[in-house]
Amino acid sequence: MKKILFYFHVSIIFSSILLAQDISSGIKLIKHEKFNEAKKTFGSLLNSKSKAEAYFYLGEIYFIEEKVDSAKVLYKKGIEADIDFPLNYAGMVRLNVLEGNDSEIAKNRNQAIDLGEDNPKVYVVLADAYAHIKYYDTAMQFLNQALENKISNPDIFIMIGKVHLSKINGTEAIKNFEEALKLESGNPEALTQKAKVYSLINNYTGAVSLLEEAITSDPAYSPAYNELAEVYANLKDYAKAAEYYAMYIDKSESTLEKQK
Repeated sequence: MKKILFYFHVSIIFSSILLAQDISSGIKLIKHEKFNEAKKTFGSLLNSKSKAEAYFYLGEIYFIEEKVDSAKVLYKKGIEADIDFPLNYAGMVRLNVLEGNDSEIAKNRNQAIDLGEDNPKVYVVLADAYAHIKYYDTAMQFLNQALENKISNPDIFIMIGKVHLSKINGTEAIKNFEEALKLESGNPEALTQKAKVYSLINNYTGAVSLLEEAITSDPAYSPAYNELAEVYANLKDYAKAAEYYAMYIDKSESTLEKQK
């Protein structure tokens, strides 16, 4: 009997590890701009214990693709799947902000924070919702709240850096991208975002070096190839720009829109 219980517990632990790995691989696919592959990954989890999280990330993909009605359906399904999972409420805030629905914003924001007070992704999504409509001060309020709650996570500092970059405050942007890199050396998103700042100040040599480091860290991280194409275009090295843009198309998902 003890052996049966032991193997039962081991199987539960093993299943949980596999689910976590599937979620992580799906998140990576989103970062790599492999959206259709990511949809398949999260779609395969809709009958698992992680279905609320799978619905959230599916909603995020459709939001990125500007299919807000589909995103809303998916966030709502995520809430129905698990009313205590915070990220779908944060996802709803994205849509409420676009709609200007203040009462729904307050309700969903409070639910997200109450349920996910220690979850860095909650604050990133809420901040991004406001950064998306250029309400940068409001975005920073959520990120500062995360720091006040002693949440130390690369994604928090990357989002802070992005807000400063949007405000053309390169010094603060670089400072926060470097904070992210202290927590996770070789983080390709932090390196690529830092390279964008270097490009803004015409430090193209530094930008190329950072982007090459990003690619070394994660050869599948397609935004780094796109940014390298932009750098070489600015340097008027159009052959290399075309080379890296072709690699970007190959590493992400080739679409007619990208090829125009």
